[in-house]
Amino acid sequence: NIEITDYAVHFVDGRLYLAVSDSLLTIDYNNDPKIIDIIEFDGEIIGIEIDSTNLALHILTDVGFFHSISLIDSSELTPLPTSISQAPFQAFYIASDGNVYASNEDRIAVFDGLVWSDAYSKTTSGDALDIIEVNGILYFSFDNEGVVRWDMNTNSALSSWTTANNLHSDSVSKFLVAGNQ
Repeated sequence: NIEITDYAVHFVDGRLYLAVSDSLLTIDYNNDPKIIDIIEFDGEIIGIEIDSTNLALHILTDVGFFHSISLIDSSELTPLPTSISQAPFQAFYIASDGNVYASNEDRIAVFDGLVWSDAYSKTTSGDALDIIEVNGILYFSFDNEGVVRWDMNTNSALSSWTTANNLHSDSVSKFLVAGNQ
């Protein structure tokens, strides 16, 4: 059994990138063999995102390090800088505004291409689970906490969705799964 922790599809040629444990597999259905590259990292891969502007694939490992490879030739590129906090990031997302948003048990941060800055400090400490974007709103889900909503147009937090707001965790999970479709 293998556990796929994340995946991405190349927006031009359709190559599939699979994160499996500490390895990134590049798969091309039109090639023989289908797996055309395997890259191993220190630490388990917890997230991958395609950066179509810079033609890069960004990788985040569970030890808090970012890596970056070229979408053209798989060469190593300059990675995103490490976290601004002591706790490593647990989830990240490249949003439609071009910024990288990342979260951990303490905060939500944004990387504008130059520096990381705190966007939102949390008052509770649940692990970051996932991030999606729908119509200019980012949804950050946290274990046992619900969903923090971030308006990218105003750069401000909206009301959070929690069980205290009568939103059940099943609804949050279904929303996040539907948003990733």
